[in-house]
Amino acid sequence: MYAHIDCLMTASNAFAHDVQAFMIADALADFSLDYHRLALEYTAARCGVAVSTAQALHRLQARE
Repeated sequence: MYAHIDCLMTASNAFAHDVQAFMIADALADFSLDYHRLALEYTAARCGVAVSTAQALHRLQARE
């Protein structure tokens, strides 16, 4: 799976079905840094949230 293909399409589809999607930026792979950034920027601007692993863990811990 690549960020700009599978993950981005999944986030877009989730948004279309009223599901709040997120991407953990430093836990995704892609063909290049440009494609990786494209996926994160598109998601953050249109259909979800892009966070780091540290940010995701912090948010989970804050909910406990």
